[in-house]
Amino acid sequence: MAELSSRIKRLKRSFHPYLPYFLHYVKKESDKILDLGCGLLSNARYLAEKGFNVASVDFNLEYLFYNQKVFPQIISVCSDLCFLPFRSDLFGGTIIVDLLEHLPMKNVNKALEETIRVMQINSYIFLHIPLEGSFAYCFLRLVRKIWMRDPTHKHSYKYGEIKKILDEFPIRIEEEWVDKRLRFFKNPNISAVAVTFILRVKGKEG
Repeated sequence: MAELSSRIKRLKRSFHPYLPYFLHYVKKESDKILDLGCGLLSNARYLAEKGFNVASVDFNLEYLFYNQKVFPQIISVCSDLCFLPFRSDLFGGTIIVDLLEHLPMKNVNKALEETIRVMQINSYIFLHIPLEGSFAYCFLRLVRKIWMRDPTHKHSYKYGEIKKILDEFPIRIEEEWVDKRLRFFKNPNISAVAVTFILRVKGKEG
């Protein structure tokens, strides 16, 4: 319980800084929003307070019980991300923040396939991922002793690697923010420590 209390203080701090841009792509009058890997709802709460109908998914029951008690207006669902318990074409927007790095590589494509399945055509995904495989991330972790390795992370991505994965799906990058820390390197595989996308679902596979 002490560990949960500590994480609550840290994770409740605020929503993702680029999330307000997502509001230009979704409509609160009609779009249901899905928050995958919701944690303690820092992003879902922001959208719910803006009037959106939000459903949140996580595999951590302790988080979900807390969320349901404190924010009952947000639906909390315990689910494997590779088998989402929603019908197809349901959501107009999905939030995926600091999630893919927690999945084994063999499950990433399946999780993205499931995400697209439950989304409508021409709906939008807000995706953020740390680039722990980049030179900048490794350098700053070693030299400045920041961003200590999270043992729950299954894979360390580089910028080019996540772009290659996204290219396999019927989605289009509408906006992109690359967080570069070693700015004298132009190659984001070297200089970037995180990347955030707004993606449009262009169609459905199969």
